[in-house]
Amino acid sequence: MATRATYRFINNLMAPDVCVYIHWDGYPRGAAIYLEKALIHATDNKRTMLESFIAANESAEITSSHEAHGDTDYRYDIDAKLLTVTVWRREGHWNNVTEEYTESWNHEVTTRLANFIGEETAA
Repeated sequence: MATRATYRFINNLMAPDVCVYIHWDGYPRGAAIYLEKALIHATDNKRTMLESFIAANESAEITSSHEAHGDTDYRYDIDAKLLTVTVWRREGHWNNVTEEYTESWNHEVTTRLANFIGEETAA
C-alpha cells in the first residue's frame, strides 16, 4: 500500500538532522518494521541509527525535510540520542460552511523507540 512517510532523525552523532522518505508502508506498523530493521542493523554493524535506517531499508531516500513531499500521510521524528519516536498523522477536514478543505498534522504519540516497535509489531 502506498502510504508515504518521512522519517526525520534528530540528535545524530556528529551530523545535522536528516530526513528520509519512503514511498510504501508508512503507517505505524510499517514504520515500526523499518525502524526495527534499522536497530538490528545498527547493533550488528556498529553504525548510527540514521546510517542503519538507510542501509537496512533499500527504498529509503534522503530528502530535504518533512515538507519536501506534500503527499505524505505520516511523519516520524526519531531522536537518536533519547531513542524516542514522535508520530504525526495528516488529517483532512472539509468545512461545509466555507466549503474549504484544510489539512493539519496531528500528534499521535511520543514514546520510546523500543515501545513503539514492540506495540506496533505485536498487533
